[in-house]
Amino acid sequence: MRPSVGLWLSIVCFVTAVACGGTPLPTGGSGSSGATGAAGSGGASGSAGAMGVAGTGSGAGGATGAAGAVGRVPAVHRAAATVCPVFAPPTMTTCPFATVPGLEMPTGGWCNSVSDCTSGKDGRCQSSINGPWCSCTYDACFADADCAGGALCLCSGVYSSNTCVSASCHVDADCGAGGYCSPVVDGCSSQVLGYACHTARDTCSDNKDCPFGASCAPDPSTKAWGCGPANGCPV
Repeated sequence: MRPSVGLWLSIVCFVTAVACGGTPLPTGGSGSSGATGAAGSGGASGSAGAMGVAGTGSGAGGATGAAGAVGRVPAVHRAAATVCPVFAPPTMTTCPFATVPGLEMPTGGWCNSVSDCTSGKDGRCQSSINGPWCSCTYDACFADADCAGGALCLCSGVYSSNTCVSASCHVDADCGAGGYCSPVVDGCSSQVLGYACHTARDTCSDNKDCPFGASCAPDPSTKAWGCGPANGCPV
């Protein structure tokens, strides 16, 4: 038998009491909020680092002879003392003029062969630029220790004629940290007149900074290098 309309309405109202204007059915109670978790323990502090020991050494002194006011390192400077090489002697052992009648060795130090050159070290009989004869050449030194009075040994770069030149320094280290010990070169004759330290007051580093007819050389009183008249230049 089919349920009546009134029975269906009763069933629907029982399920959805709000729709029918009745008191809502009680719902399930809310659960209690969960307990707050305990705060995590803080990380352990790191141990303090050990303090460095204070330095006791004094700072290095400033460079005494750095490139100077011109700001350029000199083209030639002596980083270390050198020993002059011993070159093989020239193939010529007899002066070419020795057998020419009338051109035999005159008095005054000329030579006809190497056997005539016994007055110095490494003697050799070589053609002379002073006449149609030959003259003896000698090496005055091979190392600084061969020179007296604080001079240094200037190597010729060829066979014979190493010479001692005056020097107020022998190597760069003599001029202080970062310093330079350089040759004083005559601007006209190209002769090396000596060696000296550059200073921070220099107005030239070498002859390239000077006009023709001038040389870059240290002032005798201030020791600072500057351009001045060269020896041997025509006036």
